[in-house]
Amino acid sequence: MSLSPRPKPPNGWLAEQEQVFRLTGKEGAHKLMPLLARLSSLYARGAQSRIDLLDLTDLSLPSGGTLRLSLNNVPPESMKQLGELFEVLAGITKAGEATEGYLEITNSSEACPLIRELHK
Repeated sequence: MSLSPRPKPPNGWLAEQEQVFRLTGKEGAHKLMPLLARLSSLYARGAQSRIDLLDLTDLSLPSGGTLRLSLNNVPPESMKQLGELFEVLAGITKAGEATEGYLEITNSSEACPLIRELHK
């Protein structure tokens, strides 16, 4: 089954705009790193946002080296299942000078526990 693009609205009508919640760069890392260990629990408490992109770059490892975490098109159920991975990463990595974070969520709800946490 393939999805066709949404048809263009008739002249004079406004097209429905997709709303994208986006974090980038060092500010993104600053917001995401403290939530890393709790991501799964936010989804267990009702978060329904599909993660279009979650990318944490240059996470510092305890004995040297860096790690990159990249997730694409992840549904809420998978975010719950990745809880142990997030907890381990939060316990062994830390933000370094070059750490950046990127997050994109399309058409998020302000009622979503994850979105509420990110707005704090």
